[in-house]
Amino acid sequence: MDRVLVVSSATPVLIRSEQSLWPATDDQRSRVDWGLVQYEGSEALCLKESAARPGSVGQRALSQWDRAVYHSLFAASSTDSSRRDLSRQGPYVREMAGHHHFFLHEGRLPGIEETYRFPLGSFSPLGESDSERAFCALLSRNQIIWKDGRPERIVRLSIVTDFASRIAPLGAAPFIYSDGDYLYVHSDRRLIDGAVRPGFYVLETNTRHALKDVTLQSSDAAPLVLISDRPLSDGEWRPMSDGEVLMIRQGEVVDHCKPLEILEEEFMED
Repeated sequence: MDRVLVVSSATPVLIRSEQSLWPATDDQRSRVDWGLVQYEGSEALCLKESAARPGSVGQRALSQWDRAVYHSLFAASSTDSSRRDLSRQGPYVREMAGHHHFFLHEGRLPGIEETYRFPLGSFSPLGESDSERAFCALLSRNQIIWKDGRPERIVRLSIVTDFASRIAPLGAAPFIYSDGDYLYVHSDRRLIDGAVRPGFYVLETNTRHALKDVTLQSSDAAPLVLISDRPLSDGEWRPMSDGEVLMIRQGEVVDHCKPLEILEEEFMED
């Protein structure tokens, strides 16, 4: 994920940006995978384009997108592949228990295919990416607590944090997940140009906050939470710690959890 921006607001926000959120490209031969998810209630709209050239029809349409929402996610990554295959790239969206859930992660997670550790239940990946398989495994765990209606907030956070702690040893595991009610952000180290960097940065502010090359438009000054792969303004962006999980709803961090230490492997050896 070369570029990530998540916006959660207490009031609908319209996001406008030119090229600042797109990965830097060397020439017209460069290609980009990008995706946008926006929520209205518990229903999500997902737009994606794979191996898109600069100035593609999809990118031009997105630049004219005019929709104010409470929750929005944009992600883009440069790619060397010219093969168009939406199944290999996030964000992924699935329906479960009357809500659209989405998941964004990029990278390899060797071991995620071990079904005895990460059962998929009734969910099957459409493609072959580790990221989508991880999403299906997370949905399988969540399906249990959603079968009798909306679960308690602390139960939801516990499931997500436990899952994050189990996939983190497999590889780089920063991910963003939503169950249609809450947004969950798990931070994990990222290796960029040989340097280890935080998975995500978070800023708690309001809808009047000025970003570099990104415009936020809303009718009221309301609480706002921004998540990005890098600071996008001069505000007090906080780098998230490895293993930290934030739980966000309508412009507010409502809960968080520190990394869990999973002792399962040691018990299995005994």
